[in-house]
Amino acid sequence: MINERRFGPHKVHKNTVVILGGNLSSMGVGDAMAAHTLNRITKVEIRKPLAQEWCGWGFENGIDDLILAFITENPQLIESSYTDTTDEETLNIICNPKKATTIFSFSSLCTQSVKHFQRKR
Repeated sequence: MINERRFGPHKVHKNTVVILGGNLSSMGVGDAMAAHTLNRITKVEIRKPLAQEWCGWGFENGIDDLILAFITENPQLIESSYTDTTDEETLNIICNPKKATTIFSFSSLCTQSVKHFQRKR
């Protein structure tokens, strides 16, 4: 889509901006791009939110109060990355794409899915 400006058989309008999401290459999880592709994009690194910021967003977007309280008590689950913590308990909970044996990991993205189930309890 980046170079061809097509999505399957559909042409992308000339004024369309394509936004990509991915991991940092330093994470080593296979998101490397070819040199000619890197020359055609602008990289913008976005920091992870602080737990307080994320909880403000969560309140405004219908994340269950129990999840917000859990994050308030455990801010490291939002603020930590497997690349910047050595705490084993946190590492066993947060998302680690290099750990293939992980069945479940906590991430801010998973709370979006959980919020739909929480409302039905």
